[in-house]
Amino acid sequence: MGSTGPELASSFRNASAAKGPWDITRAFYGTLPTSEQPITPKGGVDVVSYKTPQKNLAAYVATMRKQDLITWHHEPEGPKDGFTPAGYRNAFVKEYAAAHQARASVKFGMISGGFQWREGNPGYGGGFLPPKGSVDWLGFDSYRTGAGARNAVVPLTQVAEFQSWYAIAKTYGVPLYVTEYGRGSTTVPGSGDQRPSVIRADHDYLTANNFAGWIFWYPENGIDKQWYFTDSSSLAALRSVSTGS
Repeated sequence: MGSTGPELASSFRNASAAKGPWDITRAFYGTLPTSEQPITPKGGVDVVSYKTPQKNLAAYVATMRKQDLITWHHEPEGPKDGFTPAGYRNAFVKEYAAAHQARASVKFGMISGGFQWREGNPGYGGGFLPPKGSVDWLGFDSYRTGAGARNAVVPLTQVAEFQSWYAIAKTYGVPLYVTEYGRGSTTVPGSGDQRPSVIRADHDYLTANNFAGWIFWYPENGIDKQWYFTDSSSLAALRSVSTGS
């Protein structure tokens, strides 16, 4: 399980104190620093995301802990990201090759955005997924706000965009992650009522299907407050399925 925040270690400590001492988290960068700055404790896993192609990549990858994961330009399917499926795939392969040239054992993966996997949106059908053999792991960011039927707070077994992604991703034969997981909204009354049971159901489902990990969305500094798991029932559910509980 996990918690997430910006790259500062203080954000992880704050989230960990609030939600439980989990062992996998996200770190977000525009341009990578010249060396890794781990967020999780010694035995944990950082999932590092960066945007600027190749700059500092070799130096950074050389300093990564062996268990940590790295991805370039997560959720690339959005219209504002400016990629065509072919353009992203080609650019990803170059980043993947550069990372492995710097360190053969690096774990370089790709993260898809859940909203864009809805039928009719750019990610639907898997056009942005890298070629098999050019990705070490795959992740999926999944949200539900509770605002309307298509955003209902339901388990992953009922989330069409997740199931569309999973049907393709599981054919790759690489570790799979849910890399951002949010349910309910502080702005939609009652939308969090189903969260505790959904959290537990998703834990059982992902465990049964051998997912390598999942990360609860808990950003710091006032970002995306609608995804906070703040009610006591949801917190209890999170802690009950956390590897740190």
